[in-house]
Amino acid sequence: VSLESSRVFYAAGLIIAGILSEKNRKYGAFCTVAALVTPFLILALAGEPLSQTIFWALDYFVFAFFSVYRTLLFSDLSLKYTLPFIAGFGLLFGRLGDVAGTLINSVLSGRTTWLVTLAALLFVLTLIPFFRLYQTLYMPVPRQNDRPGEQEIFEHFSSRFELSAREQDVLRLLLDKKTNPEIAEALFISDRTVKFHIHNLLAKTGSKNRTELLAKYRAETPG
Repeated sequence: VSLESSRVFYAAGLIIAGILSEKNRKYGAFCTVAALVTPFLILALAGEPLSQTIFWALDYFVFAFFSVYRTLLFSDLSLKYTLPFIAGFGLLFGRLGDVAGTLINSVLSGRTTWLVTLAALLFVLTLIPFFRLYQTLYMPVPRQNDRPGEQEIFEHFSSRFELSAREQDVLRLLLDKKTNPEIAEALFISDRTVKFHIHNLLAKTGSKNRTELLAKYRAETPG
C-alpha cells in the first residue's frame, strides 16, 4: 500500500471515528477495543490466501479509531478535572508509542513468538486503565440532588431523542438552571458553541425554546 493510499484509509477512519465518538463515547470505546484486537486478527489470518493489501488497509482504517479515542479521552480528562495542560497528552502518548513500537520491532526482528507475546501483554495492560478511565469519565453518576430513578429518566430521554454526549452535558446544565455563559464556562466552550448545542437540543426534541424543552423533560418524570 502506498503512503498516499494508506492516508486515505486513515483519513476515512478518522472521520467515521469522530462522528461515532461525538454521537456517543460508548460507540467510540467499543470501536477502539475492536481496533486493538485487529493486529491479532491479522496475525491469525496471515497464512490465509487473502490479499496483504486488505490487511494494510484495514490496519490503517481501524488505527484511526484508537487515535481519535485516545485524543478525546485526554481532552475529556482535562475538562473533567480542569487541567487544560493534559489535553494534548493523547497525541503525546501516541508519538511515544510509535517510537516504542519501532524500537521493539527492531530489537525483536525475526522473533515472532516474542513479538506476539509482548503485544498480548501490552494489550492486557492497556485494557486495564482503558476501562478504569472509561468508568471514571463516561459511566453515569447521579447528581447529589437527583431523585430515585432520575438517572434512568435522563438516559431514556437522551436515548429517545438521540442526544450526543456533548448535548447531554449541556442538557444537564440546563436542568441545573445554568445560563449560557455559565454553561460555556463549565464546559470550556464559547457562547456561540453553547447556542449551537442548545439549537440542536431544541430541534431534536421539537421544542420552541428551552422552557418547553425542560417541560418535556419534566413530563418524563413520574409524579
